[in-house]
Amino acid sequence: MQTEKKLAITVFSFPPDKGNVGTAAYLNVFSSIFSVLKELERDGYNVEGLPETSEALIEDILHDKEAQFSSPNLNIAYKMGVREYQSLTSYATALEENWGKPPGNLNSDGENLLVYGKQYGNVFIGVQPTFGYEGDPMRLLFSKSASPHHGFAAYYSFVEKIFKADAVLHFGTHGSLEFMPGKQVGMSDACFPDSLIGNIPNVYYYAANNPSEATIAKRRSYANTISYLTPPAENAGLYKGLKQLSELISSYQSLKDTGRGPQIVSSIISTARQCNLDKDVELPEEGEEISAKERDLVVGKVYSKIMEIESRLLPCGLHVIGEPPSAMEAVATLVNIAALDRPEDEISSLPSILAETVGRNIEDIYRGRDCLKLIVADNELGSLKQALEGKYVEPGPGGDPIRNPKVLPTGKNIHALDPQSIPTTAAMQSAKVVVDRLIERQKADNGGKYPETVALVLWGTDNIKTYGESLAQVLWMIGVMPVADTFGRVNRVELVSLEELGRPRIDVVVNCSGVFRDLFINQMNLLDRAVKMVAELDEPADQNFVRKHALEQAEALGVDIREAATRIFSNASGSYSSNINLAVENSSWNDEKQLQDMYLSRKSFAFDCDAPGAGMAEKRKVFEMALSTAEATFQNLDSSEISLTDVSHYFDSDPTNLVQNLRKDKKKPNAYIADTTTANAQVRTLSETVRLDARTKLLNPKWYEGMMSTGYEGVREIEKRLTNTVGWSATSGQVDNWVYEEANSTFIQDEEMLNKLMNTNPNSFRKMVQTFLEANGRGYWETSQDNIEKLKQLYSEVEDKIEGIDR
Repeated sequence: MQTEKKLAITVFSFPPDKGNVGTAAYLNVFSSIFSVLKELERDGYNVEGLPETSEALIEDILHDKEAQFSSPNLNIAYKMGVREYQSLTSYATALEENWGKPPGNLNSDGENLLVYGKQYGNVFIGVQPTFGYEGDPMRLLFSKSASPHHGFAAYYSFVEKIFKADAVLHFGTHGSLEFMPGKQVGMSDACFPDSLIGNIPNVYYYAANNPSEATIAKRRSYANTISYLTPPAENAGLYKGLKQLSELISSYQSLKDTGRGPQIVSSIISTARQCNLDKDVELPEEGEEISAKERDLVVGKVYSKIMEIESRLLPCGLHVIGEPPSAMEAVATLVNIAALDRPEDEISSLPSILAETVGRNIEDIYRGRDCLKLIVADNELGSLKQALEGKYVEPGPGGDPIRNPKVLPTGKNIHALDPQSIPTTAAMQSAKVVVDRLIERQKADNGGKYPETVALVLWGTDNIKTYGESLAQVLWMIGVMPVADTFGRVNRVELVSLEELGRPRIDVVVNCSGVFRDLFINQMNLLDRAVKMVAELDEPADQNFVRKHALEQAEALGVDIREAATRIFSNASGSYSSNINLAVENSSWNDEKQLQDMYLSRKSFAFDCDAPGAGMAEKRKVFEMALSTAEATFQNLDSSEISLTDVSHYFDSDPTNLVQNLRKDKKKPNAYIADTTTANAQVRTLSETVRLDARTKLLNPKWYEGMMSTGYEGVREIEKRLTNTVGWSATSGQVDNWVYEEANSTFIQDEEMLNKLMNTNPNSFRKMVQTFLEANGRGYWETSQDNIEKLKQLYSEVEDKIEGIDR
């Protein structure tokens, strides 16, 4: 009977702060929960006492009703005594090595363990405790493995044994449960995810574009995932000075041959400088005499840059479960889907068709795809109800719906792909283009010299979505091609001759994410075999940098050439991330050296194809020596939905400043980002990409007003982008001062915006103010003393507001 079913909805709070309750990728969590509960109520579920609005729901969960003032604590749903906790939690003693005796100081009042949340009839909405390591960088630094803390264990003991949930619904991407220590796959009762979830059926709303972490949730916490749509992508558009520039260029094109041409170009140059475009485009000095041809060239370069900004795709706002996109949003997504070639389906993109064909009706072409009804279909609530009745939820691929429309409609149980089928032939072709452009860019920036070593990152989700493009890039750098067997499994490589390659073999240092390691262990084996095969080739050192460096390292370390050619690294088995992101998000680090030590201690575990069953072995010395030869660092962006400052993963894996410190000459490596979100792949410097990201997201009214329209969650999203920008300053030093200055003008100097941020989500606003002060204190942002004094004053005001003090 639905009236008797008990459901525990679990939301996440990361980093641990009241302003972050309900974190999830591109999801308006509380509006979505409210929508789900209203639907379940119609189906007969008991949700007694549910407030009338989603805003009131937030208040219920965020505020401790017993507190006299606006308390910094969340609403306490249950106090669990230590004896009760120990009797309900059979594995409690196993946590004591890391956390001491219960109750500890996390989710605790010193006597009891505290479960935060609120119960409405037979539905409990609870806040999942965080990892617990966020505020302790030394523990992060030395922790190769860990365990959940007592408060975390108490939460799941409460859900299963006191509340007696028939199912748990984890709400949004992604929580901590599935990333707790234990085996990578095939959990046993000694693995913490298994102990925590116990016997509760686990239903999990997960972003459709994140199949790799959804797979981890399925493998490690037995989740039945239900995909939700990410917000529709729209063009970033132009605003303020950028819009003025566009208008000036339009007037130049019509008036350039009149006497006003030079005057308009002068205005274009000064406006471009005001917009900080002089970092991206070489501009003549103001007042300098330039010829008509040079004027055309300058205007052309500025036009190209603002077109790049205007046409960049970005998701606007946050998705609400059960709300399909509007007609305009659906059309925007359709246009983006139609803009890509799909050779696997023998479909050309609209731009190519339009270039080749005259007289075709564009509407007919749109209607010819089966996409529109899939975009507006809504099965996210329907699939949840199926799952809660123990029925079958239809599976479907995860990924970017623009790249792969088969992701639609959402509401599916997400799957990835056959891990042995990548890289595909198409991925290899795309990889060649990107690698060749990367090498050409590095040569242009480095006096015509080839890079000897490139340090790069392999992500799980990216390789699923692109069918192994970044994996293929590594193979092409060292000059080998993947070979598939008759079943389509890629299990060996063959050499490309130096003659055919037309350049030296580039050495690589590959940092695989923990998720990539879990999903693609066979491909790690393939890569390691390929690198070691190349190191053993009898080729000149100036044509084979893998061999050159391996021979030098073998001699220095007293090992054979195969061990010296170790290049495929990740975390220790069952461990994820360098944890730099945790330290940055919680402002719990002393200096950049500490962050770099964390990276080295967490990421120096190597895969060895000569001992494939041995797991990941620590090889820090080889890791450091290999990184010290890197002349370029490199990452890929493969989706318009997730860019450099949208998530903390990218800077968490960035070794740019670390490589500089390891190099004997202390020279900073060039840092590059490949953008394959459009049909024409671009390789930009990291600083160019950070600037593009800032202009199209953080500083773009279209983006931040879209976020503000979602209320509480939107403020947090803005704060998160600012914090991640500081992360890039910390790991790479590639953030221009003007980015912080403009952000301060947009969110702090504008009184109306400032008040809106403070009143909508004071906790996230406090974090934003703190982040500005931290950016200044750490030397990443130089600004006036007046700005700093205003920020300090604001910090004091918002602290008082949060604590309920009326001065």
